[in-house]
Amino acid sequence: MNIEKCIVAENSGFRIHLIKGYISNIYLVEYPSSLLLLDSGSISDIHEIRRYCENICARPMSDITLCVVSHMHPDHAGGAARIREKFGIPVAAFYTIDNWYSGITGLIQHSLDCMMELFVGKSIGKKLKSVYFGRKLRPDYPIFTDGPLPLFSDWEVVHIPGHTLHDIALFNKKEKILHAGDAVLSVNGRFRMPLPVYFKRAMRASYEKLSGLEVSIVLPGHGDVIRADDHHGLFTHMSGLIDEPKSLMSTAVHRISLFTPAVWKGSLKNILSRISCSCFSSTFKI
Repeated sequence: MNIEKCIVAENSGFRIHLIKGYISNIYLVEYPSSLLLLDSGSISDIHEIRRYCENICARPMSDITLCVVSHMHPDHAGGAARIREKFGIPVAAFYTIDNWYSGITGLIQHSLDCMMELFVGKSIGKKLKSVYFGRKLRPDYPIFTDGPLPLFSDWEVVHIPGHTLHDIALFNKKEKILHAGDAVLSVNGRFRMPLPVYFKRAMRASYEKLSGLEVSIVLPGHGDVIRADDHHGLFTHMSGLIDEPKSLMSTAVHRISLFTPAVWKGSLKNILSRISCSCFSSTFKI
């Protein structure tokens, strides 16, 4: 099968290649002396990444100096640990990433998310592939705060919780390029929210943070690359989508995404808080 070259950005310092993964976009930043992998795609995408490196870039996988994972969902983090195991490529991710699928309920959610990826793949005409991956990433470069990306200081890490609590974006200030992970999606010409979004307040704050960046190009985790003529308007629009009525698909995804510890613990905390406030209010009235 032929591999098509797809360059979505190019300047004097690097060029950015788009590799179409099983259901997500994978970006390979090519420098003269190294490669930077932005998300690993699914575990089944490793072969495609290797073929692209060798056949299009004429570079071995060992030239990838770092793999950055935006968040722990299987279509973004699925191949990262295996890439490290097979090729010795270190991984960078937010330091709390391994909490997402922790414990028994995390195991349930991990299985559901893998099945959800297969469902999405089938719905877009893809053949069934192996997508199951380990629940722990154990990043070699845990990221604790916004700042320069390890090994590639021309990229800034931006913590953008909302879709998960550990989502990160990468911003190249000089070239005004933003790798947004799932925070900004463009599907069939329409901007869409990631699924699910349980942390709405955090999501709004993340869009406000992103609107403060001078962005010209957005590299989304799914859909077409976005040329952002009005980045303030883009992120304001995304923020406005948070409270839109859920579609049947969105409702279904939210209903089967409750097992992640951060989600059910947060929901339980909110319920107990409401009960406590109600009890206090009743006591005060008496």
